[in-house]
Amino acid sequence: MEGFQRRSAADFLNWPNRVWSIGPSLAQTIVDGGSRRAKVRQSLAAYDVTMADYRQEQDSAIGFARRTLDEASVRYHFGINSYLNVITAQTALLNAR
Repeated sequence: MEGFQRRSAADFLNWPNRVWSIGPSLAQTIVDGGSRRAKVRQSLAAYDVTMADYRQEQDSAIGFARRTLDEASVRYHFGINSYLNVITAQTALLNAR
């Protein structure tokens, strides 16, 4: 079993072993050309876009629910709709908020 020989701690501390075990991983970390930073920035930008879209949709849903409640209230006051429509519109507005 030549390939599975037991190594001592001193063998791992000599120069060639250190270069071959630490060197490539350290070089890869140092010389990534800023790709990690760029990926983080790209992910943050995508998150910001997603949140802006969500907030815009949420604001429009709240506006729509508010207008629906106003219309239901006016119709109720004129006797066109029942109060159930007003309650339904209030519930929709609360859910949108």
